[in-house]
Amino acid sequence: MQRATPATERLQRDAFAPPPERGLGPAATLAVLVHIALLLCLSWVVKWRDQPVIITAQAELWAKLPLQTEPAPEPEPEPPPPPAEPVPQPAPPPPPPAPAKPKVEPVKPAPKAEPAPPPKLINEKSTAADIAEQKKKATKLTDQGEKLAQEAEIARKQKEKDEAEAARKQKEREEAEAAIRKQKEKEEAETAARKQKEKEEAETAARKQKEKEEAETAARKQKEKEEAEAAARKKKEKEEAETAARKQKEKEEAETAARKQKEKEDAEAAARKKKEKEEAEAAARKQKEKEEAEAAARKQKEKEDAEAAARKQKEKEEAARKERERQRKEQEERIKKMAKELEIKEQTDDQKKRIEKIAKAEIEVTVLDTGTNLVAQISNKYAASIQAAIRPNITFDANTVAGNPIVEIQVGLTPDGTIVSITTVKSSGIDSWDTAATRALKKTDRLPKDENGRAPATLVITLRPRER
Repeated sequence: MQRATPATERLQRDAFAPPPERGLGPAATLAVLVHIALLLCLSWVVKWRDQPVIITAQAELWAKLPLQTEPAPEPEPEPPPPPAEPVPQPAPPPPPPAPAKPKVEPVKPAPKAEPAPPPKLINEKSTAADIAEQKKKATKLTDQGEKLAQEAEIARKQKEKDEAEAARKQKEREEAEAAIRKQKEKEEAETAARKQKEKEEAETAARKQKEKEEAETAARKQKEKEEAEAAARKKKEKEEAETAARKQKEKEEAETAARKQKEKEDAEAAARKKKEKEEAEAAARKQKEKEEAEAAARKQKEKEDAEAAARKQKEKEEAARKERERQRKEQEERIKKMAKELEIKEQTDDQKKRIEKIAKAEIEVTVLDTGTNLVAQISNKYAASIQAAIRPNITFDANTVAGNPIVEIQVGLTPDGTIVSITTVKSSGIDSWDTAATRALKKTDRLPKDENGRAPATLVITLRPRER
């Protein structure tokens, strides 16, 4: 049977696969760009409308005032009547709304103010009423000039506003036309690109179809060739299998005969070995029982010897402990007696501390005579020097224990004071304190020598977490 190659399978899959979907990338990019352009236009328009309009105006008013001459001395005239109240001027009408398409019209020039009539010379017959009338007319002319100037300024501002609005609308119209033109050009470009892409896709499909047909022809030829080779191979394999089966049968018959012969010989050898093994096991069992009996007797004797030695050691330690207790009591009594003898009325605190320190040194350090198992007194100075050597090496927080527990440690020394053995004689009941005390002695490593230049062979040192 002819097998399809990977290239053939790939071509078959591509032929029946749906066409690839068009990407959304160009369309999404175009939409984003259009929205950005729209936002820029809106922001520019809003910014243009928010800009303040600065209006500047300037007006000059001229009015002719009547000339006054000094009147001839006359008797004082009667007081003039009170001036009439000014008539309120109507507010100017609001500017008309801008038309859709404003027409720019030339602004009519403001009418010139009529020149005031020449003032009349005040003669002897002029009165105060004539003067007031002339002032009233001058004021009226001034107001009319100001009103005309304001109307001219309003018209000028309206004209500028209409021109700016027309320019803005013209610019917006041009921008809209440019955007429409760009959009049209973009759509035309997209249409041309789409047509080009469709043309390329059609060419690609035709090329793929041709390649597919060529691949199918090659695959069919390859399949026929593989089928022929497979038929020849099967025939050859069948012949080889028949030959191998015949040889295997002959071989199995020979092996069966040899195996039966070997099994017979193995059975005879196994029977012989089993008999020899049973005899050897019986001899070994007898020898083992004999050795176990001897070992049990030896262990029993060692156990009895160890118990006797332990009992003697315990009795020895008990006697030493009792002797130490007796010696300690005697020392305490001697210290009390010493304190009474040294006590005087003017005794200072330093003397009390010195006595306590001596007492502490005498109580906490003793020397053990290993030959007689008796505790002997050592000098106060030597005891204090031993305590001074050990105390700095103690690393223990006394606040972690209640009270002031005592641990007694026996140390073996060489003549130069080197510690060669450390044994806990009496535990304080607190393992952490016992360990800290033992570690301090190991760290000290060497104790000072006595006054005779030698260190005792054995010392029993009593240590407490807190100094008394």
